[in-house]
Amino acid sequence: MVDWLRRECIATLAMLGAAITVLEQLGRIMPLEPRLQMLVAWWEHATRGFWYLPIAWIGAPLHHDLVAALSLAVFMAMMGVGARVSGHIAGKPLPPIVLARWLDGMSWPSLIVFAALVLVFLLGHGASASDPLMIWCSRTVGKYAFALTVTAGYVAGDYVGHDEFHRRLLRLAASVIVLAGANYAARALRVA
Repeated sequence: MVDWLRRECIATLAMLGAAITVLEQLGRIMPLEPRLQMLVAWWEHATRGFWYLPIAWIGAPLHHDLVAALSLAVFMAMMGVGARVSGHIAGKPLPPIVLARWLDGMSWPSLIVFAALVLVFLLGHGASASDPLMIWCSRTVGKYAFALTVTAGYVAGDYVGHDEFHRRLLRLAASVIVLAGANYAARALRVA
């Protein structure tokens, strides 16, 4: 178990960060348990602080949707890096990173998970209709920046982690489902 944790440390931390980021977006469209609300609020504050300088440097607004999209993209790329590190530590290194293997390990389940993540982000993004993401005074540029950022994370994770990234993406989906289910159960128990 300790050996597995050592190998999977980077990927597990990335999946945890991605799961909380997705939960943050879900919190915009579904009620969260008070303890999860506190975690999500702290997480949003921490990620906003992390992205403040890079986003200010390019002149974009520090909008919660853009912060969440950037965070998820970085966590997906880290899942790919974690897969590569895990393979190296286990003595089963992944094939070299070459452009010819780009999107080689993509599968239908992985695409469905990615589509579900994008859907969660779009629904959470749509919940902020009164506060739209506008970049350089354009709502259209904001929408494209949002969509391209999440997609770039998926592509980067695939490019670095190949098949192993997609396996970890499925684990991410399972962890988000478990968190959402635990939230639902805790809310149901509180009401009952």
